[in-house]
Amino acid sequence: MVCARETLKDILDTPASDDFDPVRAALDLNERIFNLCLRDRHGRVVHAQTGIDPFDAVLADPRLGDRFLTVRLPQVRSRLAAQRRKAEAGR
Repeated sequence: MVCARETLKDILDTPASDDFDPVRAALDLNERIFNLCLRDRHGRVVHAQTGIDPFDAVLADPRLGDRFLTVRLPQVRSRLAAQRRKAEAGR
C-alpha cells in the first residue's frame, strides 16, 4: 500500500505536458484502487483475511481537487464501510 501511495505522489510531482496530466492519472489510479476495494473479490478477501486494507493505497492530496476530497473520497469510504459491515454481519 505504501508503494502504491508513493507512486501516486510521484505521478503528481511529474510536470504536466500536452500528453500527460498528472492529476488525471492519479485520479484514475485512485479509481482503480476503489474498484479493487469495492468490486474485486481478491481485494475484499485480502482485507477480510489479513487485515491489510487496499484502501490505504488511496492518495488524498489537495492537488487532486476539492471535488475528489469532499465528494468522491467520502462517497467511496461510506460505501466501502457499509459493504464491510454487511460482509462482517454475514459471517
